[in-house]
Amino acid sequence: MNEISSVPIPYNETLETYISKYANYGWLPKTYGLYEFYKPLFISKLREYGLPEDLAYLPIIESNLNARAGSHVGAKGLWQFMPGTGKQYDLFSDSSINLFYDPYLATDSACKYLKNLYRLLGDWNLVLSAYNWGEGRVLKLIKNHGTRNYWSLRPHMPKETQAYAPSFHAVKYLYNYYDLYYKNRVSFMYNWNDVSVLTVNTYIPLQQFAKDFNIEYGTVNFLNPHILGYDAPKNSFVYIVDRRKSKKK
Repeated sequence: MNEISSVPIPYNETLETYISKYANYGWLPKTYGLYEFYKPLFISKLREYGLPEDLAYLPIIESNLNARAGSHVGAKGLWQFMPGTGKQYDLFSDSSINLFYDPYLATDSACKYLKNLYRLLGDWNLVLSAYNWGEGRVLKLIKNHGTRNYWSLRPHMPKETQAYAPSFHAVKYLYNYYDLYYKNRVSFMYNWNDVSVLTVNTYIPLQQFAKDFNIEYGTVNFLNPHILGYDAPKNSFVYIVDRRKSKKK
């Protein structure tokens, strides 16, 4: 795997434990199906910012690719931004819109954040740890122990953060060797390459988009988790499946 990986890690007993753990999760094939839907978005944004494409697996660990996921500490969306961090990277919410849930904008913000973390830390496994624990804590750990070696610093991290990078690599491994672990693949009718974005100038019911573009209302809801009500607010973005772009009818 490391020969084709842009975020390498040594194979050891720790990683083997996490591969076995994730291989036993019955929900993971469905999540990989969701990953196939979002993958074109993730990859295109990572390339835009010159980041390793392997980082596309990160939101699997963060949110199980639930665009409206929320944590007990207040993190939100596919990339689980905390409110303060999200605000630094242009995400906000009000009574009708929550940009933390917007797949495109949250991915763009995550790429900016990850690029800044790498400038600070210079090691992708430390970047993963900082994404979970906070860059300030990881920088303090580096200072206190005089090293940037991930495996030397890992025992001094909280258990959740110790698990983070190995979980990321386990998910990456199982995706790349999917057929060795799973019998069937979960697939969706569309992926992000089939999606177009519209800007609305007035309030429009989401039902109207479903009718106008001949797609199911459930699909419109799935594509627009950032819209909190039944209507697209004025000056908001709406994602739709453009059948002229899609090969699937």
